[in-house]
Amino acid sequence: MNSFSRRGQALQIKLRHNQVAVLHALTGGLIELVGPLGLPDGTDQLDAIMAALTSDNSNLPLDDPALRRLFPDAYPNDQAASGEFRRYTQADQATAKVDAARTMAADVAAADDGWVTVPPDHVEAWMITLTNLRLILAARLGINDEDGWDGNSPLAFNDPRTPTAAVYDWCGWILESLIACL
Repeated sequence: MNSFSRRGQALQIKLRHNQVAVLHALTGGLIELVGPLGLPDGTDQLDAIMAALTSDNSNLPLDDPALRRLFPDAYPNDQAASGEFRRYTQADQATAKVDAARTMAADVAAADDGWVTVPPDHVEAWMITLTNLRLILAARLGINDEDGWDGNSPLAFNDPRTPTAAVYDWCGWILESLIACL
């Protein structure tokens, strides 16, 4: 596998066609999952705060383990305080996650013969998005701190989680390569 390298101020990585397709699908899935929780286009922060003040929190889909990983309880021992915190911050957090994913998706979509270029001002968006993708994949795999699964545990060939675990590891490798190149 190719790793990131510098090209002037930008970072580049050579990906195969199927790898580009996987990254594009993953970023699209992240946008689809988180997008509805963000601020509608054209909403400013004051409008968002006013909406939060009048909200009953019924639009918070806390039953999805991936969303719980992306938006963890700020106060694990106080559900009311966590709900209140989420009420005021979740839309902004979701919007930031979606914006970062869109930036990464645009870079991936602009791949030239497999070469994906990450301008200096997009590096943070890549790091945020790759981390968010790994959190989602970890939730789908059932990886959590209590289990202590380190990603090195072999899965049986016929385990349906094996492809997801491979993508989880690959996203970690891409993130590690990106950070090493900084």
